[in-house]
Amino acid sequence: MTQDFGIKIMEKGYSALTDNDIRHMILSSKFPFLNYYGQATGSITWNTGDAEIKYLDITHGLGYIPAYIAYRGNVDDLGGSGQTILPNVQVGSGGFVTFYSYIDATKIRLKLNMGDMNLGDGYDDYNYSMFNSESWTSEYMIMGKKDGTTYWSEMYFLPTIEQGDTIKSAMLEIQVDSKGAGSGDLKLHTYGYDENWSDTTAYTNNNNSLPPPGEWIGINVKDIVQELINRGDWYSGAIMGFDVSDNGSNDNVWMKSYVARLVITLERSVTINYRVIVFRNKIA
Repeated sequence: MTQDFGIKIMEKGYSALTDNDIRHMILSSKFPFLNYYGQATGSITWNTGDAEIKYLDITHGLGYIPAYIAYRGNVDDLGGSGQTILPNVQVGSGGFVTFYSYIDATKIRLKLNMGDMNLGDGYDDYNYSMFNSESWTSEYMIMGKKDGTTYWSEMYFLPTIEQGDTIKSAMLEIQVDSKGAGSGDLKLHTYGYDENWSDTTAYTNNNNSLPPPGEWIGINVKDIVQELINRGDWYSGAIMGFDVSDNGSNDNVWMKSYVARLVITLERSVTINYRVIVFRNKIA
């Protein structure tokens, strides 16, 4: 049986007499239709270190709350491609990012909450424990100058950083187990090397005021890490080594350690594109 749509208003190019395809109808006297008002697009870009929550406001100017549909475009970092409808409830993606849309009498608000991705878990922040080390002793690492002898240590990590990633920061952190009684800073020279034992041209010299045992010193190794992962033979999970040697410390300024970690933050940027469609139909 043919559906009775009553008086019809069709899109241009379609016959009101013969065409009963609802997709071609603008209005029907028998059924309520959403009355198209307009649409707009916009985007939110999030960079590493930005606020956890960002908003995009799109003004509609109707003076009341109309029916609307909000979409977001997916990006590869957040799972696939295409369009996703945003209801006005919190919607999660991958357990980290949430999306939200809201409308009032003047605007549509689109919300991006990066959640744990902004804080770093599993996204832009990596913390690697040392898997091996070498020093003057096989039992622990020692750095500095002790009883007139200068010491060095080597530390090895297996960072799962992709070739060519952009490093925002990288810190080699070493825990103090015990230290000497000499005065002045612990002065260290640090360079890196890959699993082929090819040294970096990048290096760093730094002076550390030794903290109490149990606390950590930090060495900025950003340039060293960036050079290593930019190499043509770098791959995720490859060995990354650091040589830390004395660089002029006073006698008996030294530290012993059993534990080191490599903390890397990647530079990330994600842009989410949005589209909203607004109807004249008043809902509040």
